[in-house]
Amino acid sequence: MNQIKKLLASICVIFSLLTMSSCMSIDHIIDPDQRLDIYGGTKKSAKILQGEGSSFEALIALFDFPLTVVMDTLLLPIIAPIAL
Repeated sequence: MNQIKKLLASICVIFSLLTMSSCMSIDHIIDPDQRLDIYGGTKKSAKILQGEGSSFEALIALFDFPLTVVMDTLLLPIIAPIAL
């Protein structure tokens, strides 16, 4: 029974990390008040990690940061012509 609880907890953690992956990139793209910028999600995540957000936002940004960098890199061919 104890192993089942550990397995379910691990599945929940993995699912949570996958569902919040690269959310800063997506947030940056769909926010109409922000200018579309190259690596905008990464910059936004870095600002939160530097203290511009709550501790909960910083915790999410810490896990999300590497995935945001990957997503911003993948979106670079689309965003660069628009931003420039």
